Amino acid sequence: MAQNSRLLVVDGARIRTSSVRMTPGTSMGLGTEAIAVMKARIPLSALSISMVDGTTNGSIGNKAILTFPARGIIVLGSVMNFTGIVNGAGIVTNGVVKYAMGTVAAVTNDTMGTTQSDLMPILSLTAVLQAASGKKTAGIPVANGFSTGGFIDASAGTTQIFLNVGAADAQSTANTTIVITGEIDIFYIESGV
Repeated sequence: MAQNSRLLVVDGARIRTSSVRMTPGTSMGLGTEAIAVMKARIPLSALSISMVDGTTNGSIGNKAILTFPARGIIVLGSVMNFTGIVNGAGIVTNGVVKYAMGTVAAVTNDTMGTTQSDLMPILSLTAVLQAASGKKTAGIPVANGFSTGGFIDASAGTTQIFLNVGAADAQSTANTTIVITGEIDIFYIESGV
């Protein structure tokens, strides 16, 4: 089988396919439509997320970090790269904080269900408190997370993407703030209105 195809990758990742020859003298057209693979880079420059201590429900917080337009979105995958995390004094020493990314904000408990982690599954990290100030920046890099994607039906309106954080009841003593530095990349295709 002879191939006559071209893969063109540029910034913004345009992929073009031409044709594949199945047998001599016969060809099957695969089309020449370009598909744009988009990358949304979300810089986290000391992003502050307030966490509310819900006693037995743990401590929960969220921050809207991106809004997708009103159309179908096929998410191919996401990458979280945190280079610094500062836990507030409301997180116990060596406390574990969970991070996830989803299409719904975490507001009820630290479990972070399916839609609260549908773009990035839960990543649990420990940042040690510094006695002098009550806070300590974790090492660099702190953590990397990767996920595969899914389909977001935003055809009825825009869809927000949330960075969700949570800590179990034993890890949290009071309302607090988490400060995150790094970046998140989301790779996706817009599938139309």
